[in-house]
Order: sequence, then C-alpha cells, then structure tokens
Amino acid sequence: MLGKRKKYYWDSCSFIKWLDEKGDRMDIDGLAEVVKAVENGHAYLFTSELTKTEVLEGKMAAEQSDKFKRLFQRRNVVPVDVTGRVLGLSKQIREWNSKISTPDAIHLATAIIYEADEFHTTDGGGKRKRGGDLLPLDGNVAGHNLRICRPKADQYNLLSGVGPLPETKDN
Repeated sequence: MLGKRKKYYWDSCSFIKWLDEKGDRMDIDGLAEVVKAVENGHAYLFTSELTKTEVLEGKMAAEQSDKFKRLFQRRNVVPVDVTGRVLGLSKQIREWNSKISTPDAIHLATAIIYEADEFHTTDGGGKRKRGGDLLPLDGNVAGHNLRICRPKADQYNLLSGVGPLPETKDN
C-alpha cells in the first residue's frame, strides 16, 4: 500500500525552469523527479491558476507548450482558483512583508490554504538577495509554517554529470 501522497506546490518559476531545462542541473533533476512521481500517481502537484498567466505559452516552443498542457491534463495536477480566501491571506502576507510581490503572495497563500507539504521555488536561490525572495521564508510565512525549498532529486540524472559521489568503505 502506498503511503500518504505528497502534495507539492510549484510557483511559476518552477514550471518555467522545468519547461526550459536551463539553469542549475540539480533543480532541473529535482523538478523532473517530482513530475515522475506525479505521473506514477505517487504525488499531487498543484499551483494557482495565476501560473497559467505567468507562464506565457505564446513564448514557448510548441514542444514546451504541449508538455505544459499534458501535465495539466493529469487528475493529480490541480490548478487552484484565486478565491477571496486566497486573496485575503495574500494581503496579510504582503502586510507582513511588503517586498513580496502580489503574484508571489498569491502563490504562498494558495500553498498555505491547500496545505502543501513542500513549496518548490528557485526564487531567492541566486547570488543577488532581495527582500521579496521566497526561499529565506522557509518555515515562517506571516506566522504560517510552510516548507519552502528548491526541488531536490533523490536520484541524480547520470547524464548530467552531477550528483553525490559513491560512498567507499576503508576496511
């Protein structure tokens, strides 16, 4: 019997990175692993309907657009409506930290209300630090406990050339 299925929330930058496959290889492999878990029925993936506006399909290659649409055809990939409740909490989040953008506050509020196990983003993972970065908020978003992290792959893509070295034992 399968254990409890994890509920992952992706903000728009996670979808863009997954579609482009550019940037940090560990992030890309982590996102691919989440998609694999979703495709195998071991996890749920959800995001705000706002994501469909932020991820501009018109700027994607046809293959990327098809990949994006196919993912949302799965029953365990759920776009969540922006409701009054979401907007109310996003307002509280922005009052708590006015440097958080309105779209990011909506993403955070959606993840909190719908009880994400993990909120995946790369926002705030670069060298340039900003007051509205999301990764530093891990564990506390306006008093709400939310796990915010970069997606992590348990098994690295062997073709990417990255990943942990095998352990050796000296006896």
